[in-house]
Amino acid sequence: MLRILRHFAVISTIFTAVAQETIHRASLSGRVTDPAGAVVEEAQILTRHLDTNVTQTVPTDRDGRFRLTYLKVGSYEIKVRKTGFSDSVRTLTLGVGSAYEIAFALAVGSTETNVTVEAESSLLEAARSQIAGTVTQTGVRNLPLNGRNFLDLALLIPGVSPTNTGSNQLFAETSAVPGQGISVGSQRNFSNSFIVDGLSANDDAAGLSGVFYGLDTVQEFQVVTSGGQAELGRALGGFINVVTKSGTNTLHGDLYGYFRNQRLNAANPLGNAKLPMTQAQYGASLGGPLIADRTFYFGNFEQRQLNQSGLITISPANVTAINNRLNAINFPGARVSTGIYPNPVRITNGLAKLDHQFSTRDQFTLRYSLYKLSSRNARGAGALNDASASNRLPVPARRQTHQFDKSECTRLYRRRDQ
Repeated sequence: MLRILRHFAVISTIFTAVAQETIHRASLSGRVTDPAGAVVEEAQILTRHLDTNVTQTVPTDRDGRFRLTYLKVGSYEIKVRKTGFSDSVRTLTLGVGSAYEIAFALAVGSTETNVTVEAESSLLEAARSQIAGTVTQTGVRNLPLNGRNFLDLALLIPGVSPTNTGSNQLFAETSAVPGQGISVGSQRNFSNSFIVDGLSANDDAAGLSGVFYGLDTVQEFQVVTSGGQAELGRALGGFINVVTKSGTNTLHGDLYGYFRNQRLNAANPLGNAKLPMTQAQYGASLGGPLIADRTFYFGNFEQRQLNQSGLITISPANVTAINNRLNAINFPGARVSTGIYPNPVRITNGLAKLDHQFSTRDQFTLRYSLYKLSSRNARGAGALNDASASNRLPVPARRQTHQFDKSECTRLYRRRDQ
């Protein structure tokens, strides 16, 4: 029985993975007709991904219909071919999770005649009723984002806003991902679901993405704000759907750096002075073919060095009174202070990805991601909270020791007996 259950679990996992492929991939369906409006059976539909030359072919059925699934995001050339008719060629761009319906009308002609639609027209996604907004690679590459947090792309979508919180923490409780979360349609941030390359990537305790990615690794970023398809599942708010970059037939690399300091910042209204701050964020990406039209690679490495400061607003008189009391009782911990305290953040991101096309129906993808973080005074410091009450990331293991004298142990044992 245990062996049967194990096989069932494996089969269930396979079906789940197949269903999730429609989340970060695209699909295309439609109908082919002749000049009289009659359906064309056994017409060949050839799709070619322009960046990789990966092709896929399907025939039309007896109703003249076709369906292409699990298509990678990007630009495609769609060609319809049938003996006795002119070839019809069209180009279009498929986005993450899109499902388009397109119609082809073939003209009678010789096999050497081609009818090509040069201009790419906008298509209505009538196959799905979900409301979603997508940030394409052009937006990801060109939009300025302070700190280059990939989750900030969600704020470009209508209906998405920062979580309503008064916290001054850089990191949410239980999370090492920077930020306080997002709200979709006025829902709590705990009602969202994060998906990366079709797989769940959630930190349910913090309501954030479970893994942090560099902005230069994002190919497309989609937020489904309402009416998500069944494959998304498990959330009442929004679905944040991310597709990472892959290599193409063109060798391409990027080397970038972003730098800031406090010179252009406004003065802190409580301290009436500019708080010290410097930030250096730099990285490199490289992608291309290992085998043309078949095997591709992509890699990215990025670091962020943020040296910033916070402000504690406890009055000097209260600081003196508190410290005098701590001294009187010989408190072994740190003393309370006021004013500026350091709040540095060090982030390292890495991603490596390999894609291989075995055939028109079999594809293989391998991805490895790295996220490393360290930060002092990450939580619980600032305003009326002294830095001595804060913690840092990663949280160090603490060894706790308890000492009891003979009388205390006796009382404990007596209570246990009672």
